[in-house]
Amino acid sequence: MRMSPVSIITTSDASKSLLHTGLNESYHSYYGALSESQLVFLSYGFHYQASQLQTKTIRILEYGFGTGLNALLVLKHSIGMQIYYTALELYPVNWELIRQLHYTTAVEAEEFDAVFREMHLSEWDQPVQLTPNFCLLKRKMDFKAFQAEPSHIDLIFFDAFSPDKQPELWSEEVFGQACQALRKGGVLVTYSSKGWVKQNLRKCGFKIERLPGPKGKRHVLRAVKPV
Repeated sequence: MRMSPVSIITTSDASKSLLHTGLNESYHSYYGALSESQLVFLSYGFHYQASQLQTKTIRILEYGFGTGLNALLVLKHSIGMQIYYTALELYPVNWELIRQLHYTTAVEAEEFDAVFREMHLSEWDQPVQLTPNFCLLKRKMDFKAFQAEPSHIDLIFFDAFSPDKQPELWSEEVFGQACQALRKGGVLVTYSSKGWVKQNLRKCGFKIERLPGPKGKRHVLRAVKPV
């Protein structure tokens, strides 16, 4: 799939997102880009897993780097922790579009303006130490081609385009690789709670939790790799 033009949209909580015109699919919920990311990925994912770990070091893998909003939220809330953040993205978004989303203002993190810019403009496929406690590795690749080091990751943000638009990215094959990447007790969070998505996760060995969703979604998922 070739990257189609994207345009800026404003979601219901006043935060901005992007619309992929080829898929007719937004990068975040129309009901609120920021509120969705804060609940699903920050609260249910990052804060939850940070509370479970006995260490201040967290290794995060994101399927779908997109606008970088999830990474920015982690950066803001990771003071006193050591973050190793790997992000998979086959079709990077142009920084000039990202800049117009004003995300550092939206999340009240203007002190990270320069870091957020570097997050998007830094080299791909090599680790970059963005701050003393936040190391980013962006991988420009298809999800299905990713081969992770086994039992290495603490937390996965699964933020691909919707399973209705790209079902192949929500497959048992992809979730199997994700499960292999996670250590025992590791967590995967995602905004989709479709029945066959849950079924594919269970087939790969995950224990599923349905959690209350943000506005516009009844449930979202947290999948845990059993200890």
